[in-house]
Parts: sequence; C-alpha cells; structure tokens
Amino acid sequence: MKSFLRSLISGNLAAAMQIVGRGIGLEIRRNGPSARDDLRLAQFIKRLEIDLLFDVGANRGQFAEQLFANGYGGRIVSFEAMPHAHRELTSAAARMGDRWEVAPAVAVSDREGRVSFHVNDSDATSSLLAASSKALDTIPGIRSRATVEVPARRLDDMFADYAKDGMRTFLKIDVQGGEGHVLAGAQATLGRTAGMVIELSLTELYDGQPLAFDVLALLLAAGFAVYDISPAYRDPTSHKLEQIDVVLFHPDYVD
Repeated sequence: MKSFLRSLISGNLAAAMQIVGRGIGLEIRRNGPSARDDLRLAQFIKRLEIDLLFDVGANRGQFAEQLFANGYGGRIVSFEAMPHAHRELTSAAARMGDRWEVAPAVAVSDREGRVSFHVNDSDATSSLLAASSKALDTIPGIRSRATVEVPARRLDDMFADYAKDGMRTFLKIDVQGGEGHVLAGAQATLGRTAGMVIELSLTELYDGQPLAFDVLALLLAAGFAVYDISPAYRDPTSHKLEQIDVVLFHPDYVD
C-alpha cells in the first residue's frame, strides 16, 4: 500500500497501476513495440518495406490475421498441411481478398512427394515429426491422434509461383520441429529473402528435430543477423523456456 501511495503522490500512474495489477495476479505494461513482440515485428517489417510474406505453418491463420491487424500492408501467402486447418485457413483468407492467398494443402519440406504428418490432440503442436517422450510427459495436447499422408514440396520450387522480381520477401516459419526440413528445401529462397521470424526449440520436443543453436548457426552462416528473440513456450510446471521466436534480417536489405 505504501509503494502504491508513493507512486500516486509522485504522479507515476503507470507504476501505481502495476502495483495494483500485481496484487490481483496481473501484469500491466505500457502498450507498444517495446512491450509487445507482435508490434515490434510489425515495425521491423514495415521499416524494411516487405512486399510479400511466406507464412509457413499457418495453422488457421492466426499469425497473418494479427500481422494485418498490426498494420501490415503487403501480401501474405500461407502454407498449411492439415486438411481441416487448411479449410479454416482458406475461409479466413477469403475475407482479405487478394492480399492473402492460401497455397494448396502441402507440407513445406526438403523434397517433393508424400510424407506422413502427425495430427495431435492440439493441432497447433502437429508436426512432420513425432513428439519426443519428454514432450509427451510435459506438454498438453502433443499426443498424436492420427497420422495422415500429405503432399510435400520444397519452398524453392514454389517461390517463383508467388514472388515477382524485385519483391522484398519475408519468411515466417512455425513448423513444430520441422525447421531443418523447411530450410533444407529453401536454400535458394534464403538468398532472396530480406528476413524471417522462426520458432526454434531449446529442448528436443520432437524426435530428431534440430535445436535452436544449430539452426541459428546455419542462418548466421547464410548471412542473416539476429534482431530480436522472444519467449514462445515455457514448461508449465518448471517454467523452463522450451521454445523461442527469433527475428533475423539480412544486412543487404537493411538501410
């Protein structure tokens, strides 16, 4: 109470509100890019004048909807392999007209063909890879309820279908352990990409997945630089950070 009164008396209303919020289990922060990862990313993308964003692992379109709501003015092409999520994604994109296009249902991978895709109880955790025993013990909804066969294609083979010469492109990759497969099939695409946001794991949540520092080493070797890192998932019991979102840009595109 004393700290609350001191904040009010000194005119520090923000600090007073924080004290009240913490007293009832809430964290109150200023709204803006310094406090919100999504607004910071939108600001980065605007600054680099991105024309086209490839949304790999779109699920139902949550990322794209948020980015448009935060003022993104370019186009988005979304990729999603799960048939039921792809249908909902297509419906969501239709409301945005030609600013948001959904590619045919396909798993973006390192080869063309057909692959097995694990559909989990929580489809946001679904993946080309099976969940690790550690993840099965700690992450709600990661247990597989079905395996479906889906077509797979390399991003390098699809890039020219959507990107015109001179466009500034950006990648969003959220594929639950399949980052190595996506990047292996996107080597030429990386050379034409201004930046990306990619979800990476600090712990092996999926069998055989690459971990964050291995993927970052590959991207740094390709010339990208890290601009931002934010928490993506914590173990709900131990609170250990398990996944991070990393924003990277290529210096050739940064003024």
